[in-house]
Amino acid sequence: CPPDDPLWCGFHNDHGTITGLVAGEYYNTQTGTVLNESPDPEAGLHVCPLGWSEPVSVRIPANSLGFQIGETAQIMSGGILRAGPHAVIAPRRSNGQSVCRSTMALFLQPNPEEVLHIPAWDSDGAEALQTSLLVPPLRGRFSDGDSFAQFCSKTIQAYVVP
Repeated sequence: CPPDDPLWCGFHNDHGTITGLVAGEYYNTQTGTVLNESPDPEAGLHVCPLGWSEPVSVRIPANSLGFQIGETAQIMSGGILRAGPHAVIAPRRSNGQSVCRSTMALFLQPNPEEVLHIPAWDSDGAEALQTSLLVPPLRGRFSDGDSFAQFCSKTIQAYVVP
């Protein structure tokens, strides 16, 4: 748990097709005790819905699953489905208590060699390649006919290399 960096995972889109998420759990790092909820209301998953100017906190209820659309679904649907920018904020210390968050994500994606195409009716990619200002532009990371592996490689480079 990085105590000085509240943004564990900055804003990004998942680049697969769909991501399944289980509810986040919070733990006292000294005792390992599971907490009923985060002592920090700002901690956890934050998403920026299409058309919203500010991110919102998302709490997946216990014993539930949440799903996010990824960029591959956006590309293949010609923008009918839209990937959602999201970030994770670490819990701050509360009353001297150090807290960590744990969750699990299941990423569903095409086979690496699968060739991706923008639908013919969106031939210029105006809808399929539209992105939020919070993430690297899809136009710089995807070319029609890229394999999923090529798209992944360009996407990882766009986030890792400044």
